[in-house]
Amino acid sequence: MNQQERNSYFSWRVSVKLRELKAKAVEYKGGKCEKCGYRKCLAALVFHHRDRTQKDFGISGKCRTWAKLQPELDKCQLLCHNCHNEHHDAENQIKLEERGKRARGLIPERKLKVDKPKCERERIVRTVYPEDSVFLGHIHEIGVCATAELLGVDRRTVRRRVEAISPGLRVRPKNARKQAERAKWPDDGELRRMLWERPALTIARELGVTSSAVKRRCGYRGIPTPPRGYWAKQRATKSAA
Repeated sequence: MNQQERNSYFSWRVSVKLRELKAKAVEYKGGKCEKCGYRKCLAALVFHHRDRTQKDFGISGKCRTWAKLQPELDKCQLLCHNCHNEHHDAENQIKLEERGKRARGLIPERKLKVDKPKCERERIVRTVYPEDSVFLGHIHEIGVCATAELLGVDRRTVRRRVEAISPGLRVRPKNARKQAERAKWPDDGELRRMLWERPALTIARELGVTSSAVKRRCGYRGIPTPPRGYWAKQRATKSAA
């Protein structure tokens, strides 16, 4: 089986798994539209979050374990496409009337504050930070970028935490390329074996560099790396098995 056939097989397995998950989720929610009772076509049924602020992730389009999917399904109602569009059309009509009144000067113009999605805020809040002294030690040793990648957050979040811990502290940016040069790299054969055993981000954390540095080194030395989406397909195959 060549690479193209392997990719085609993985894509087919993911599609089958997604359809099985949706069928199970639809059955869990009663198997029909909660408003009109439609149940003929599986593709015409969607999951609508009752409260948008409580939404952690979308139900469709991603392979997730049933243990993670079930709590999110409890926040949703099962609707057909017609009922779902009717529900959102009523909301859009209210917003359109407000825009018309504001345009005519009937209500004062106001600046809308756009918050981050709740799932993004919760991801930042749920991040397990080390103790303050250890956290600042990481900042001084490996820099803001590598610390952000290590914790799985963006650089702005790391800088805000530094400001909260030690106001006025000036963080000297680290040169990622010099940091990569000082890293204790394994030989090419060992690095190639590591890349096909675990993701580049995991290897980067072990070496104390960024994942971009690992990919650059592989490019310079002609070391083949897994294609884009390889590890996601591996996880999907294991969950399907």
